[in-house]
Amino acid sequence: MRTARRRVALLFSCSVAPCCSDFTWRQFAVSAPGMEQVDELEMLMERSFGQKAAPAAELSFVCVRFRFQKKKVEASFPKTVLSRGMDNRYLVLAVNIVQNEEGNHEKHLIITASQSLEYEELCVLRNDWVLRSSDPATRQMLIGTVLHEVFQKAISDSFDPEKLQELAFKTVQEIRHLKEMYRLNLNQDEIKQEVEEYLPSFSKWAGDFMHKQTSTDFPEMQLSLPSDGSNNSTYNIEVINSLDIEESIWSPRFGLKGKIDVTVGVKIHRGSKTKYKIMPLELKTGKESNSIEHRSQLVLYTLLSQERRDDPEAGLLLYLKTGQMYPVPAHHLDKRELLRLRNQMAFSLFHRISKPATGEGKTKLASLPQIIEEQQTCKYCSQMGKCALYSRNLSVLPESTLFRLDQEEKNCDIDTPLGNLSKLMENTYASQKLRDLIIDFREPQFISYLSSVLPHDAKDTVASILKGLNKPQRQAMKKVLLSKDYTLIVGMPGTGKTTTICTLVRILYACGFSVLLTSYTHSAVDNILLKLAKFKIGFLRLGQTQKVHPDIQKFTEEEVCRSKSIKSLAVLEELYNSQTEIRALGMSESLFKRLEQNKNAVVQLTVQYRMNSKIMSLSNKLTYEGKLECGSDKVANAMINLPNFKDVKLELEFYADYSENPWLIGVFEPNNPVCFLNTDKVPAPEQVEKGGVSNITEAKLIVFLTSVFIKAGCNPSDIGIIAPYRQQLKAINDLLAHSSIGMIEVNTVDKYQGRDKSIILVSFVRSNKDGTVCMACKVNPYRRRT
Repeated sequence: MRTARRRVALLFSCSVAPCCSDFTWRQFAVSAPGMEQVDELEMLMERSFGQKAAPAAELSFVCVRFRFQKKKVEASFPKTVLSRGMDNRYLVLAVNIVQNEEGNHEKHLIITASQSLEYEELCVLRNDWVLRSSDPATRQMLIGTVLHEVFQKAISDSFDPEKLQELAFKTVQEIRHLKEMYRLNLNQDEIKQEVEEYLPSFSKWAGDFMHKQTSTDFPEMQLSLPSDGSNNSTYNIEVINSLDIEESIWSPRFGLKGKIDVTVGVKIHRGSKTKYKIMPLELKTGKESNSIEHRSQLVLYTLLSQERRDDPEAGLLLYLKTGQMYPVPAHHLDKRELLRLRNQMAFSLFHRISKPATGEGKTKLASLPQIIEEQQTCKYCSQMGKCALYSRNLSVLPESTLFRLDQEEKNCDIDTPLGNLSKLMENTYASQKLRDLIIDFREPQFISYLSSVLPHDAKDTVASILKGLNKPQRQAMKKVLLSKDYTLIVGMPGTGKTTTICTLVRILYACGFSVLLTSYTHSAVDNILLKLAKFKIGFLRLGQTQKVHPDIQKFTEEEVCRSKSIKSLAVLEELYNSQTEIRALGMSESLFKRLEQNKNAVVQLTVQYRMNSKIMSLSNKLTYEGKLECGSDKVANAMINLPNFKDVKLELEFYADYSENPWLIGVFEPNNPVCFLNTDKVPAPEQVEKGGVSNITEAKLIVFLTSVFIKAGCNPSDIGIIAPYRQQLKAINDLLAHSSIGMIEVNTVDKYQGRDKSIILVSFVRSNKDGTVCMACKVNPYRRRT
């Protein structure tokens, strides 16, 4: 049985701009408030509603202590941002200490409100497999989104028919909706016409429930409020105003989160008595059903509302197609049953991966909750295919069958590869072709003659582009042009991968092909685009503008759409169909390695121009089986130029006992281009903290070496610092910020892909007694070292 200690929610007035001069959050930052303080707090809360709202307060450090039965529990919240409360008049800091029977804190605290209404199996699949984002959008979903936005804008403005027509016209013209129409191959005029069919119902609803002369003019509705202690009673319900749109609430108390379509102020008239309530208004664009799922969603929204205001006791359910609105009371038994469902779902999510209690044996996926035996429900279930795939494969496959799912070193979990696997098993032509190539391992096919793919008028252009490439690079160009399925180009360090890809895009563009360029990082894509921009190649950069290189931002989808002032689907189609689409996405290395077994589809780039012969020998020995070769004698014999090296050497000999520190000579000697420093005897142990793994001794050593290289005459922009952990990057950046060293680029291995630096300093971070290394090194020791 899961036990919960006591939960305490503290309400603070704003620390930046207090609502009342005699009260600040600091009064409660040391010990738990007594009853007198709580009473004072509630009084000040009420007084604060009449004052101007203050911005959310960011606290550098808050420490709250609670005493329960002579036991002290301490919780720290570094850089806590206190969320705004009701009408933004006070701030809320909630602390919840929940333990299960093993004594561990519950990880799955927050469950989306609408998911708690679904069957447990559906919820688990939807959460674990990231299928919310992978579920295909539909025409109905797009129309529903547009209608929600039109209504939400109208309730804050006007339900006048002409105004509604204007809002609908502008909403349909918004670029994000035009993109969805383009993707679904829909007609803009047809979508606009279907949206307009709903507008009379909007006006009818506003006429029924808003802006009447007397309370009796509003429709009579049956509603049983729990506080009345009576059965169904007849009320006249008046909607006064809209207080919030898409109000997002996270409730630690109930372990729920959700967005309320519209939060409205409501007057409930019964005879001569009037009650004022703030209620959730849920909008539905589908068939008017007043179903248990719809009503239960409102009940959950009343629970969320209690995090910010008094219990609304009921919610309002509005069907936009008819304008019919239903009041939905939130009774105690309904709330209890819904929270029970929520807890069942949280339990399944928490135990989704089965791990042996002893730490030995295999870790495996847990079985799904029991399958529901309802044909009608399963028939329309969005997760039906994934459910069948998951259940059948777990139950039929023999134990000897092993699937490897590589987990990226980001903040993703096993849900992403599982979601991709479910897409691979879809009943579509594209998925069938992928299964043939990846699972059945069909050999890729190639065209016999270049003349069949190379247009006659492009031959001279292609020949001109190929000039300056080495033999392996030209072979790669030919292989790609002849490919019907795929070609793998193995680019070893310094072999000109960026140049090869840039040249390949230019050739494909000249041949009339459209190109989708993807990469693991934004910087890798932008490095190629910076080269392409010089050749006047038209492209469209997809991705978040703030993550794109400043010189490429003018080519982003957002900027192009803004500059062209796109208001119709026809203009958007012209934009997409006339330019090469380039997007930063991810591609799994394991897929590359699997397909690489088809040797006839592989081209290797082995001539490199980045490393001298001594650095290259390290890569050749560790990874590339001696295949790498220098592009010229100049490359093979290149050395770092440190014009002030002799002066720095004399300075080090003067201030340090050089005879006891011979490693200094080895590090800064230009003739010694590769140097490993063993810190075992320093010592330099790692530190494992909540934010990650770091090694402060290595960080200090990195900063010291950087300063000496700069004194020796190296330009700061020619030095790069690499570490596998973000916490270590932060430690190094903090030390650099407090030093006299200029701007040095400090980043992960992935961020340095395709980049050139004269000096690279690498901090491997890990140093412990049990020999633990990073996860990437366990899976593939050489994956990111070369």
